Amino acid sequence: MILHNLFLCSLLGGLAAASPKLRLSTAAVGPVFVNPGQNGVAQVVTASNAGDGSLSLSVSASASWLGASVSGNFVQIALNTAALARGKYTGVVTVNDPNAVDAPQNITVTVQVGSGVPDSMDLYLPPGGSAKANFLVPNAPTITVTNPASGAKFSVASTGNGSFAFSQSYEVEAQSPAATAEGDYTGSFTIAGSTLAGDNKTVPVTAHVTSQPIAAWAPASVQFRIAQNAAKQTQYVAFTNGGLGSLTLASVMGAPSWLTAAIQGNLLALTADPSGLSPGTNTATIQVATNARNGAASIPVELDVLATGPPVTYYQGVLDNAIFQSGDPLAPGEIAALFGEQLSSNAPTQAAALPLGTTLGGASVFVNDQPAPVYYVSAGQIDFLIPYGAASGDAVVRVDRDGQRGNRVGIKIAPVAPRLMRLGIGGYAMAVLPDPTPTPTFPIPATPGLYSRPAKAGEIVVFYALGLGQTTPLASDGQAATAAQVGPVQVVFGESVLPTSGVPVTPQYAGLTPGLVGLYQVNVEVPAGLHGDAVPVYLNMNGVFSNRVNIAIE
Repeated sequence: MILHNLFLCSLLGGLAAASPKLRLSTAAVGPVFVNPGQNGVAQVVTASNAGDGSLSLSVSASASWLGASVSGNFVQIALNTAALARGKYTGVVTVNDPNAVDAPQNITVTVQVGSGVPDSMDLYLPPGGSAKANFLVPNAPTITVTNPASGAKFSVASTGNGSFAFSQSYEVEAQSPAATAEGDYTGSFTIAGSTLAGDNKTVPVTAHVTSQPIAAWAPASVQFRIAQNAAKQTQYVAFTNGGLGSLTLASVMGAPSWLTAAIQGNLLALTADPSGLSPGTNTATIQVATNARNGAASIPVELDVLATGPPVTYYQGVLDNAIFQSGDPLAPGEIAALFGEQLSSNAPTQAAALPLGTTLGGASVFVNDQPAPVYYVSAGQIDFLIPYGAASGDAVVRVDRDGQRGNRVGIKIAPVAPRLMRLGIGGYAMAVLPDPTPTPTFPIPATPGLYSRPAKAGEIVVFYALGLGQTTPLASDGQAATAAQVGPVQVVFGESVLPTSGVPVTPQYAGLTPGLVGLYQVNVEVPAGLHGDAVPVYLNMNGVFSNRVNIAIE
């Protein structure tokens, strides 16, 4: 998710022409459990039309074991898994109608061939700490735990249904009392009654209690989808230390010619280059050597090289650029983030100045067929604004790239859709205090590396927001803002369970941030009588409420 330092306005949008609108009963199937040597049970997903006219559907599948066909309003999915070895497999069925809004859409299909329960488990934890691991089974079996005579202890507990109740999820936890000596402690758990025969077994579990660093990383695997001969793309894997001492990343091995891996502190930067590669799937496993007790990190990487085609905006892929909530309406003047693939063939590009043009990096965004100024473009994301003159109701957005017309996706537009921006630390607000520091002072508990302190009653706090709608005087599309206010707005502090228990305050200023485009600010005095490290705050615009954020008040 990217928020950039330029903010802008876009052009008026017209009414969308009547069209069919694709809807699917689910976007994910599985995991479906299959015994080795057998085909899985066929699955069915229902397609429907939420618009006008009629659908004319076509389907395609990304994996050789995955079959797809259309019968009336049903997408039939065949699982040809008999030749697959034990393991977890994921494929995608794409459902399309080039004349429909919100098409194409993808159905992610996951199968587990043979047991998904590991044959053994190793958990690493510091003295006085804990560690966890998860597994899935197709039903709710009987599980018994055998603990070691001393030291670490194990437990296994259900964490509820897996995706769409296809499975049951269980969590294995190891705990060590603070006085536990360093060493390895082995117990086990036994599964009985699973409908998948391979699950019914005893699994040894070893707790490695250590005072050394313990490496953890996210995401666990990385996938790139890049068009043939398009620009390189970079993703990051973040490492954290779940143990004691300091974690160090030492070296990287296993990168093929199409992948560059570089250590940047506790980040691993992975850059995939599709140059010279034919369409298809390329895989590698990167080994990152560390000083951690659990040794090298093994990270699967996949590069899917796509045949060059038109830009594709994902269904429900146009979101506000503050909280990125799928399905929420957008307001005139809203900074929107559009997600998809093949949106640009160039390296990520950010607009350098205002006013902004309607084409950047070879890409243009259209709202109801009206071009909108854009200020950031990459292969997978475009940031733009909803026009200030856009009418409330249904609208259609599309991307054109280098003269190729993209698909259409639907959005809802409302007069206001207030969102308070988040700092990215816990649930705290992107808000600043009036301290004369070189960089902003945030109203959060004192945090190393940041100018931060709790706010005080009577101080003015400036909250930053999106989606507060049209202003007085009217904002000019694409131009840097002058002081232009919105209203009416109330800032509500300290709401608890009861919706009327908060303290509403009328701000001194609520409107666009001068010199920028599309960014709003709300300047408000902190009321007396509230204190705490996480006091909730939200906006109320005539009964339209924003998301909740927190600030600290002493």
